[in-house]
Amino acid sequence: MKPVLAILAMLLMLGACAPQAPVTPAAQPAPVVEPPAMPVMEPTPEPTRETKAESTPATPQPRVHDVQIKGFKFLPATITIKKGDSVRWTNEDSAPHTATGKSFDTGTLNTGQSGQVMFDKEGAYDYICSIHPNMKAKVVVQ
Repeated sequence: MKPVLAILAMLLMLGACAPQAPVTPAAQPAPVVEPPAMPVMEPTPEPTRETKAESTPATPQPRVHDVQIKGFKFLPATITIKKGDSVRWTNEDSAPHTATGKSFDTGTLNTGQSGQVMFDKEGAYDYICSIHPNMKAKVVVQ
């Protein structure tokens, strides 16, 4: 039995010295690589148009334009306004004055008083101070 043991021991030693095949680790699953996420393309909404009710252009509101009576002059001497607008004359002189044209008259305006006339027809309206007729001016209505 000794010779059998000796042979076995020699075989073991020979097996230990012999080159060994590389040991491969157990196959591991390859890591899952997901492709980069594609951007989500949302449909582009159609442009919307807000529909506005058909309307006529707003009629401009009548305005009041001021003319000063100062230093025995109408300031400005010529004023241009739109049809439907008014002119307001304010006496800033120490003497009484009027703004008197062929179709309008403010009446006598004492210091600090005002008179107003609305012009509803296009045209040029010359006027004077009836107390001081050398004071002349004009309203132009377009």
